[in-house]
Amino acid sequence: MPCSSDISLRNPKSTLSISTFLIYKKMQELLAAYPQPRTSQPLTFAEVEQLWEATVKPALKDFKTMQNSGEPPPEESQWFRQWRILELG
Repeated sequence: MPCSSDISLRNPKSTLSISTFLIYKKMQELLAAYPQPRTSQPLTFAEVEQLWEATVKPALKDFKTMQNSGEPPPEESQWFRQWRILELG
């Protein structure tokens, strides 16, 4: 492994070489730490629906964007019909 004492500002190739090596080592480290996919197959539509029902839908009611606040937009606004938020339980 190259060390910092090998770096010479007068020799840009050595600096580039060491920098490239260090970036490569960091990339290997990060890839090793990255969680592997749980399956090699994509989720089925049924699995996506189960994930939606079990995880996403229950959390929607807590999203700030799903909270009613303030006055509604004017009735002539394009946003008026979508302003009222449904109760998601």
